[in-house]
Amino acid sequence: HYRNQGKQPPPNEVVTGIDRVHWKDLSMEDFVEKYQKPEIPVIITGLTDTWKAQDNWKLGELFQGKYRNCRLKVGEDDEGYSIRVKLKYFLNYMMHQTDDSPMYLFDCSFDEHEQESELLQDYEIPFYFKNDLFNLVKESRRPPYRWFLIGPKRSGTSAHIDPLGTSAWNALVYGRKRWIMTKPGTRKRHVKGYKFRKKGEDGEAASYFSYVVPRILENEREKKIRDMGIREVIQEPGEVIYVPGGWYHAVLNITHTVAVTQNFCARAQFEKIWRHTRKGRKKMAQKWLASLKTVHPDLAERALQCNRDDDFEWPPPSSKKKKKKSHKKSSKHSKDDKHDKHDEKKKHHEDNVNDSNRNSGSINSEKSSKKRHSHHDHDHRGNKDDSERHRHHDRQRYRDDRDSSRKRSKH
Repeated sequence: HYRNQGKQPPPNEVVTGIDRVHWKDLSMEDFVEKYQKPEIPVIITGLTDTWKAQDNWKLGELFQGKYRNCRLKVGEDDEGYSIRVKLKYFLNYMMHQTDDSPMYLFDCSFDEHEQESELLQDYEIPFYFKNDLFNLVKESRRPPYRWFLIGPKRSGTSAHIDPLGTSAWNALVYGRKRWIMTKPGTRKRHVKGYKFRKKGEDGEAASYFSYVVPRILENEREKKIRDMGIREVIQEPGEVIYVPGGWYHAVLNITHTVAVTQNFCARAQFEKIWRHTRKGRKKMAQKWLASLKTVHPDLAERALQCNRDDDFEWPPPSSKKKKKKSHKKSSKHSKDDKHDKHDEKKKHHEDNVNDSNRNSGSINSEKSSKKRHSHHDHDHRGNKDDSERHRHHDRQRYRDDRDSSRKRSKH
């Protein structure tokens, strides 16, 4: 919008507020106590140094290597079906595009295809995040949680919270990303900055970071809006960022980027995630609780205690079985019910006609009387002055009622 008008967007101010720590200086215990339990984001460096992705995910290698013909998801059509393109074609688009808001390769099902699944061998889950309690349920039960990302510069994601209260980690292999996060409890409309958008500005990441975020920060400094605890940071190549559950976050790709990200359920946030899951994924919650009783009985008891504290009905009522039962009943009597409803509707109509006739003049009464007589006496052919069209109509109604009577007697 601004470029088309020959203007420059306002300058970006990146205020750091997120720790950056090398993994050798951060033990598992320190990570849990300092960042995971208090739900504080952090950037951890050095975790990707030994990954095969450091070589295999370079742009030149992706364009010419074994993944070049892989078909990966870049979006959805109007009916919700995935749009997939070969990687080599997407990379060609990425290098030559000048879009204000470019397409973003954001594939969560790459592990389901033979060639694309080799991407899993190019990285490993950092040890801080390996204890994912959602691993106790089948892949088909849990929501999408793992994505392979290739983002052209100026692409990104608008402010959002990850599903079911889960946390996430994002490992950047190539390029630079800009992140903005707000503390849990912040209102969605404040984070999105709806009232700070001006005419011609959309909700895409480039517009959000260039125009909306500076206005939000300015209004915070002037005490015009409540402090949202905004934290901003630039993620450099090779760094892994930890995003605690409940934090709104938005991302802008400053350059072309290649990354991988996963959501997970940590023990430290179990109660919060359980409350989200039992409501949003009822079937999954039941399977999950059954597995927890075997593997982690202490967590299963915590889940049941949450239900008791919240007076939450468990197990949740199964509406599917009731629907099926009523469906069988309706299918068994559907034809009879249909005829009954038809007869009832016809009777209701006739009653209305009778009521109307009682209040109308003699001419209307005579006409409605003929109509009722024609309806019940199928041999009646009308007066000599009736036209051929009326006689044909009466014969057709006789056939229809006769066929309907035979069908009812059959059922």
